[in-house]
Amino acid sequence: RPYPLLTTKLIPDPSTQLPSIPPRPIKQSTNMKLLAAALSLITASSAVAKDDDAFRPVRIRYEDVISSSTDTNTLASMMDALSDVGMVSITGFPSSFQEDRNRFQTSLGACMGRSEAARVHTFDDGTKRTTLASHTVPGPGGIQKIAHGDSYAATAEEPCASFDEAAKPFRARVDLVTRAFAARVADAITEQSPGGSLLATEDGYTFDTFHDVIDNGEHLEHFHEYERESTDVPLKAGDAQEETVEWHTDQGLLLAFTPGARVGKDGKVDQGSDDGFLIRLADGTAKVVQFDANDELVIMLGDGVDQIVNPTLKETVKEGGHQRRLRAVPHELTVAASDTSSRVWYGRMVLPPAQAVHPSHGKTFGHLRNLLIENMEDEDSEVHALGCSGTSHARQLEEAQCEPGSEYCWHRCMYHADHGVSVESCAAEGLDVRCINPRYQLYDNSHGDW
Repeated sequence: RPYPLLTTKLIPDPSTQLPSIPPRPIKQSTNMKLLAAALSLITASSAVAKDDDAFRPVRIRYEDVISSSTDTNTLASMMDALSDVGMVSITGFPSSFQEDRNRFQTSLGACMGRSEAARVHTFDDGTKRTTLASHTVPGPGGIQKIAHGDSYAATAEEPCASFDEAAKPFRARVDLVTRAFAARVADAITEQSPGGSLLATEDGYTFDTFHDVIDNGEHLEHFHEYERESTDVPLKAGDAQEETVEWHTDQGLLLAFTPGARVGKDGKVDQGSDDGFLIRLADGTAKVVQFDANDELVIMLGDGVDQIVNPTLKETVKEGGHQRRLRAVPHELTVAASDTSSRVWYGRMVLPPAQAVHPSHGKTFGHLRNLLIENMEDEDSEVHALGCSGTSHARQLEEAQCEPGSEYCWHRCMYHADHGVSVESCAAEGLDVRCINPRYQLYDNSHGDW
């Protein structure tokens, strides 16, 4: 199943060279194979009232994030923001970051029109979202290419070649910052941690720090284009425009994203998007978030910090009486209707290592995510309550399907006829059509050699 988007609802119960990251070394496992579920961004929905005042996230300098000698005041400011709100913005990037971002934004739409990897989902408000998805795995060469398909190879000059050329260094920079950010958080919470490991595999391999978990986690990446046509039916007085993506909290550990930008049909990019991105603050109010139009990578924490990190922290009390816990951020999106432009967005969701055992359920995160995939059509299944903190409950928000006569295999739909198989021929032998690797091992949503 190609990147189904799952949510969790609240149950009403009260080869680019970049500077290296200097985090402390971690153990390496020689036989460990990190799995990555073929999931889209995983979320948890809730409800909140709207407020018109804009919220401006705390901004941290790029150099302070990638440096291992960040001063204590900067770290304290960052941790306060992650505790009080759950979001920070990283600014001050090298100019190449903005240039690569603008280049992939202008070429994304045209590439989606040609790439076999593009997937389309239509929301209830009529917004059409087209997605190119990929992933990054730990280690050198971890950034995986987007497979645009064999039919595109003959005309690879444009437009996906332009998109890939810009996206590669951009993704590398986001990868660097995401892992460096995790290292800075790990440094900052060392004093609060009573020792021990955050997570461990069934065979005893441990992930001791927040950086260990992020560095070995599943990094799922999505390039989205949102299109919502204008309507001739005016809103009545007091009516609000229907939300595109409902209120939710990401179930992953964190989401690193660039704010949405508007790309016109003439190819011009407007970083000052007029779309409504709102977050809920700790006091229950909702705020429209105002981003820097020129230079920004936003880090927003998800429900994974409540499942994995917060239970291990000492109850350190800050000035004012608040516990220093990391906070997951509820948020929603309303895409503005336009006949002249589309909204483009990039996000990297970091999920826990698939082979790590969930601290509450005793099953690996990879196994839990596979159970969610298998039970997506049964919302009453108890499986949907697994892997969420508090009273959250997982449910299916959307699901993409391959066309009849094809199978989802290694992040793309593969046609049966291209491989000399069919549902009928397999059924005649009492078999199913399944995705396997050259060693005849079943595809398990991992990032192995499938």
